[in-house]
Amino acid sequence: AYSESYSWNNLPCYLLYSYELLQRLIEAAWLLLKEQRRGEAAGNTVSCSLKGCLQQLLGAKHFRTAFTEPQLAWDYLPHHLSPAEIADPFLVLDNFFSFQHLPEWKDELHDWLVAAFHRISICQDHAFPHLLIFCGHLEKFIEAAHLIMINEAAKEKDGAAEENKDLPTENGR
Repeated sequence: AYSESYSWNNLPCYLLYSYELLQRLIEAAWLLLKEQRRGEAAGNTVSCSLKGCLQQLLGAKHFRTAFTEPQLAWDYLPHHLSPAEIADPFLVLDNFFSFQHLPEWKDELHDWLVAAFHRISICQDHAFPHLLIFCGHLEKFIEAAHLIMINEAAKEKDGAAEENKDLPTENGR
């Protein structure tokens, strides 16, 4: 809820921007999961046509690299995912959209946005256990989406390196 001592740096645009990014990320992940399921049914791998959207939404400025303090390598690893979820982040997306469907996620995010601008608590409209589960799903979701983006970027980099290995260099080799 809104308070006098903390109000998104006195600029509600930060809150609206974060809300919009999270909503777009959830929509992109839903489409990505749908594409991945279609690919599995057809025996294909995911083309990840939404990689550009994920890069925009999950760029480095949204993660620990934006902080000025030095970080350990451990700080860049997912903290909320199990080893199985790290190996296959699409498991998290499956669980995320099994917990609530896309319209329900969007409605709940809107409830949080409204609560942030008013002097009410989100706990007035939602049971506390649900809030804990909701936040846990969001934390896992964001880490899984980040892993998917990193994995796709690595695949693209490896593919580009493979394509360029036969090209002549400056020395003609």
